[in-house]
Amino acid sequence: MGARRSQASLAAAIVAIPIAGCATADPASTPTSHDEPVSLISAIVVGDSLAAGGVDDALEWDPGSWTENLDQDIEVIGGWRRDGATTAQMAQNLRSAGADALIMIGGTNDVHQGVPATEIVANLHRIVDTAQADLIVVGAIPPSVHAEDAVLQLNAVIETEAVEQGWIWLDPWTDDRIDGEWRSGSSPDGVHASSDAYQRAGASISRVVIANARRDGRADP
Repeated sequence: MGARRSQASLAAAIVAIPIAGCATADPASTPTSHDEPVSLISAIVVGDSLAAGGVDDALEWDPGSWTENLDQDIEVIGGWRRDGATTAQMAQNLRSAGADALIMIGGTNDVHQGVPATEIVANLHRIVDTAQADLIVVGAIPPSVHAEDAVLQLNAVIETEAVEQGWIWLDPWTDDRIDGEWRSGSSPDGVHASSDAYQRAGASISRVVIANARRDGRADP
């Protein structure tokens, strides 16, 4: 996804164990689960303009990003996301940071440029190796008016790879995708998401990241 509209065709993852107190403990002085602080889940975010937003997003018609709509319990500490980025560029520019979770959604621009799925998957592996994150969350790329069928095919390939590698796979665009196309009103240009769609995607990603991070004991208080 480029910086001008004319370049839009290149656009585009519990249960707490209570601590038993003494029988003589004063209930009023015993902390409850609501009093205990919840540690933030550190995350590395890798993506294109759909993840960029803010100062990293130069597209006037793009209303934001899914990164800006992540839950407040998720703290983005690094990563790499830019308009028009391909997975090769993401892999090349990402620097090792280490985090509780890596969240990556990429491939739209690769599809527009005809990059083979095998190369895209190889780039995702490079990103995973560099990120050094405990939890790997891979999201489906959203619909694209320029390549509906190619997007669906790539998502199927990435999902298969994610399952085989033990990565967490999700499609955060489920509510905004109909038969491979954007639901009416979910995209301003057929490539980027609307504000509401970004909010739904961010909420979907957050639920998956938090559920898996807490379940596996990461970022515990």
